[in-house]
Amino acid sequence: MCSYNNLILLKLILIMIQRVQSIYLTLVVLINISYLVYVEFFSSFHFPLNSILFSSKLSIFLYLIPSLVISVISLFSYKKRNRQLILNKVNLMCQFIFLFILIYYQIKFDIFYILLILNITLIIFANSGIKSDENLIKSLNRFR
Repeated sequence: MCSYNNLILLKLILIMIQRVQSIYLTLVVLINISYLVYVEFFSSFHFPLNSILFSSKLSIFLYLIPSLVISVISLFSYKKRNRQLILNKVNLMCQFIFLFILIYYQIKFDIFYILLILNITLIIFANSGIKSDENLIKSLNRFR
């Protein structure tokens, strides 16, 4: 039997999934989790010794964990669109910084480039969906 709390959680999830930007942000979270799983199981991804941090595994986690945390916070703050836009812009900057570090050190690992570009694209799509929702709400407020 389903309890009342489970029904409320299911209703909350269904409301959140109705918006296309929530699907994009969920995909960003899944991609970031796949980074972490892939780096954990296959530790062939290494930064050079002259990078910011000494341990390559620690450095990759320091670049990926903030992006994952920001994505999750942005995903669950769907009722506050302005906060969601700001968090997505910060996440976009984190992704670009990570991409530029990969390009600067010329790391030959193609899957990370593809996933980072996919991440950046999904965040941009989510921002455009949030902006269109915001414009729709503003236009409805003008009619009142």
